[in-house]
Amino acid sequence: MKSKLRLILAAVILFLIPNINFGQTAPALGTTSSFALFTGTGAFDNDGATVVTGDIGSNAYTPTGFTAGMVNGNIYNASNPITASAARDVLTAYGNLTQTSGSTVYTSVLDGQTLSPGVSIWGAATSLGDGKKLTLDGGGNLNALFVIRIGGALGIGTNT
Repeated sequence: MKSKLRLILAAVILFLIPNINFGQTAPALGTTSSFALFTGTGAFDNDGATVVTGDIGSNAYTPTGFTAGMVNGNIYNASNPITASAARDVLTAYGNLTQTSGSTVYTSVLDGQTLSPGVSIWGAATSLGDGKKLTLDGGGNLNALFVIRIGGALGIGTNT
């Protein structure tokens, strides 16, 4: 009887191991996975020498200041089936990300910050000044997850 119980217990443990989550994983991004820059409700503009790898778009506005040579992907203007679908998927991903644990709250600008994996929160608008950098340090973990939540506008300077 004891050996049968041990065998059943071992089988249950082996079946559960693949379902144990030892770390955070990125949420499914759906149709937004090809976007490097996307906003469901806001606008974004470019006024510098920018190169973006991936698609850009907004469901509410048309991104300005980007030309085909600056974007290695597609530029999606407001209110079309692709941006509408991406806007829904952004909301789903946002809902999943708000449940991500381990957060650090910042009150300063992004200039010179080095972020560790996890959730980094700015409660209001912030910026990354001209020529400054933001470093994401995964500590050698190629699957490190960085979630950056900003409660306002994000301004990014030139040569950043």
